[in-house]
Amino acid sequence: MIITQEMINAARKVLEEKWQEEGECQSCGWHAALYEHNVEDWEIMSAISTDGILELSCLSRDFENTYDHCGVKIKITEDDANE
Repeated sequence: MIITQEMINAARKVLEEKWQEEGECQSCGWHAALYEHNVEDWEIMSAISTDGILELSCLSRDFENTYDHCGVKIKITEDDANE
């Protein structure tokens, strides 16, 4: 599949719209601001080319080790975007 800039822009818009309600770490509930994740186009492209789910790590500073946290997982594409 060829991923266009329009596809990336549409997925980023979905991410921004869903962030407030779905942007918390699934382990600890930490909800960083979206800009703190500095999501780049290549990360969105990678999500689009696989299952449409963007995965971001937990950014909480309240825990010594957040590497074992689930982090954030947000579906940023329509179901038929990968077909």
